[in-house]
Amino acid sequence: MITRREFLKLLGALGGAYALAPVRRLCSAAAPSAPHNLLIVLFDTLSARHMSLYGYPRRTTPNLERLARISTVYHQHWAAGNFTMPGTTSLLTGVYPWTHRGLHLFNGRIAPDYAARNLFHILGAPETWLTYTHNPIVLSLLPQMGAPVRQFRDAAHTFLGADLLSYRIFQNDMRTAFAAERMITNLDGAAGPTSPLLAAVQKVWHLLVIERTLARYRGEFPRGVPSNDTGLYFRLEDAIDWLMQQISDRPNGLRAYIHLLPPHEPYTPRKEFIGIFAGDGLHLPAKPDSPFAAGFDNAALATLRREYDEYLAYADAEFGRLLDFLEHSGRLEDTLVVFTSDHGQMFERGIHAHITPVLYEPLLHIPLLIHHPGQRTRQDVYAPTSAVDLLPTLAHLDGLSPPPWVEGRLLPPFAETAERPIFAVEAKSSPIWSTLPEATFAIRLGRYKLIHTRGYPRVRSEWEFYDLEADPEELDNRFERDPRAAELQAILLQALETHT
Repeated sequence: MITRREFLKLLGALGGAYALAPVRRLCSAAAPSAPHNLLIVLFDTLSARHMSLYGYPRRTTPNLERLARISTVYHQHWAAGNFTMPGTTSLLTGVYPWTHRGLHLFNGRIAPDYAARNLFHILGAPETWLTYTHNPIVLSLLPQMGAPVRQFRDAAHTFLGADLLSYRIFQNDMRTAFAAERMITNLDGAAGPTSPLLAAVQKVWHLLVIERTLARYRGEFPRGVPSNDTGLYFRLEDAIDWLMQQISDRPNGLRAYIHLLPPHEPYTPRKEFIGIFAGDGLHLPAKPDSPFAAGFDNAALATLRREYDEYLAYADAEFGRLLDFLEHSGRLEDTLVVFTSDHGQMFERGIHAHITPVLYEPLLHIPLLIHHPGQRTRQDVYAPTSAVDLLPTLAHLDGLSPPPWVEGRLLPPFAETAERPIFAVEAKSSPIWSTLPEATFAIRLGRYKLIHTRGYPRVRSEWEFYDLEADPEELDNRFERDPRAAELQAILLQALETHT
């Protein structure tokens, strides 16, 4: 006799197959017989404003500059959100956060429609994708999209250890497990643990097992072994080694989404990168504190910025090893390589964060490089583009018609460059299905940018308008003085009426 649990699982599988059927029909009609290999590499929390590739004074990304010589480089590419859940979900679904509703942090859920409307279903089948991440939010997001969690278990040997038991026990339901364990053990420090026993077990586990492992790497990483904010410890070197082996084992049909954590804090580079930018005289314009400032003075922000830049240089060096492998093995000849990020990071206006209500350029301006199989020359695109444009573009490059529900457009040079608005959304404090009463929205149209903040206790309603070409540091709010602000305001208000 079938059990209630088996019956519910069967209903879910049938419903998912029904929802996916039109998507498969749409994409399979024009599918080529032998699509190219696809490798998407994402560095978490990477602001283009910190990359020497885009003109930053510190030489943080020499290896990405090597890739840029044989790639299409997008100079004005925007994230759709300012932290992992909205930013990554938009990249993978081709729609903005107000549509996919992946707005919240560790317990975030996306709209059910997007369980089948995403990159993993459009390009191939979810079970054929290779996925890897250090980020627990991504670990909770990928299963919602049908991406296999099996590969997390397969790659477990690349992690040095984990404080949270969720990583070892609840790999098939990480979203709920992460949220519960963080609360129960008071990982965030907001209140006392609701289970002192489990919190004690976790501390003993860390002291007896994790600390013994980490001690072997302290000389290599003087500031601490790289980790995420849920106590997963790793070496980026091991992740790159694993990825190179996986690519070698898949000479054809490679579809890979690799979401690496650096340069996300904590900033713990290998020892040879510590201090490489000390005393270099970097000077950046002073900016007034935001209403959302968190008490960081300019000296503290300068130190954090330097440490972030060191960690980025370390991550770039490891990317250089991957690039060497791709070149020497000949895989650049048959692989479409995409490099990007989910959002940036702030070191100004009294803020060191990305999980913040603000939407200034250090958070939204992210890299995008696309290397086509066999490409040998560089192409530069200066038109504003968005993370939601990646899915329709990759579908197009696979010989498929972009799905009708995407909000992105084909990236140049695959379509004519036409001025159109792009958006970003921050609404982690709003109810998921509401009109987003507490939120920040940004719109860009050509060289102009409008930011609207509403509903926060510190800022009830505020409008900011910047000319990014004349004022790239966003220092001169021209909302009351520039008649073009009204044009962007009308477009944004219409979009909010439609989508929220």
